[in-house]
Amino acid sequence: MPSREPDFRLDGYEAVNDHVADQFWGHIGIEQDSMTVLAEHHSDDAVHSFYVIHNGAVTWGIPGEPQLVALHLKRDPGSRTYRFDHAELPLPSMAQSWLIARGCPEENILLPDGMGTARGRGHPRPGEATAQRRRPLRLLHQLQPRQRPDPNDRDAALTG
Repeated sequence: MPSREPDFRLDGYEAVNDHVADQFWGHIGIEQDSMTVLAEHHSDDAVHSFYVIHNGAVTWGIPGEPQLVALHLKRDPGSRTYRFDHAELPLPSMAQSWLIARGCPEENILLPDGMGTARGRGHPRPGEATAQRRRPLRLLHQLQPRQRPDPNDRDAALTG
């Protein structure tokens, strides 16, 4: 796995407001030294940057939390400010699709050969499914927390 900490190319830039600065620090900056860039792309005009990042700090958190971060930085060179959007996702292909949906060219955000899982024959590349579908994913099923049976209900206590 690569061992390169992200360079967000924000020298000379300030967050567009205090809320963005706090959010960037809380979601990205505070763990930047534990992050490894898996793939990145920067637009020719340096306005947009897209990253697929592995957050090694997550391994110390709640089991099962997503360890990948998809990050889109948008800079305004005129005012020297930036904004960002991010998503924490479990799979590289999901992070890539999220970035592609925000304007990253698919061919520029692919993982290096030998990293991640190989797609099977006939399976779409990260952006293809999004392009073909052009509609948001839907939650089809959600597990509900198990309700505790009422100890005074004799039938419920037997099935619980």
